[in-house]
Amino acid sequence: DGKDADSIKITQDENNVHFELTDGTVITISKTGQSADPNVIQFEDENVKKLCVAIWDTDGDHELSYDEAAKVTTLGATFKGNTEIQLFNELQHFTGLAALDDTFSGCSNLWRVTIPVNVETISTTTFNGCSQLKRVIFEKGSKLKLIAGSSGNNSKTGGTFSGTALTSIEIPASVETIKASAFKGCSSLATVTFENGSQLKTIGGGGSSYYGAFGQLKNLMTVDMSACTQVKTIGESAFDGDSELRLFKIGTETPPTCGRDAFSGINPYSVLKVP
Repeated sequence: DGKDADSIKITQDENNVHFELTDGTVITISKTGQSADPNVIQFEDENVKKLCVAIWDTDGDHELSYDEAAKVTTLGATFKGNTEIQLFNELQHFTGLAALDDTFSGCSNLWRVTIPVNVETISTTTFNGCSQLKRVIFEKGSKLKLIAGSSGNNSKTGGTFSGTALTSIEIPASVETIKASAFKGCSSLATVTFENGSQLKTIGGGGSSYYGAFGQLKNLMTVDMSACTQVKTIGESAFDGDSELRLFKIGTETPPTCGRDAFSGINPYSVLKVP
């Protein structure tokens, strides 16, 4: 009926056409009809490829292999401040990375990235200034423990995803803590879900000069925490001001302790599904 293409994003570079499916899978087809080398990473974004090849192509073939990517332990300032890169799904193959510092700070046109499985730390500045970032995907088996937030009562410091254009996000099962202001200013965020087997224990609260973890998100409509069976605390003002929140589900046997104004100002017709 011609509608299938509505859910597929098609991009291209000099050599290939890339089809992105709704689940994040990318199918790459060579324009020449020749089979791509199975040992070489097929980049969607030519600007990302140029940077990666320039630094980490150790065998001089002007390509980046999966083995070469896996040996990288730090990205340094390679991408920092770059306003040309847009797509970096291939970051998932950099399995030697354990931390992302201010890796993509200032990448104002970056809109999709996939986080490698071994990354345990993402700082508050990793995506600073990534105002077009619409999708962050975590590899299955992610080891991320913390989604960072603001420091103390400093209202100027947001969290890991502050100010991005995320519309939805699935939090990895490994995450145990989501700090205050982690999603500050994510005005497009509508849906938050949690991976099965979630280890989440704490959602950070706000204060007089900083937001709760999901506070003041005017377009947040659904928070599905049915996979979260270990949550102990939902902090002060955690969902304060989420005026469009319609559905909140949580899966603990014993409901968590909620701080003051945890759900203040949510939609009056919201459904809170609590055991």
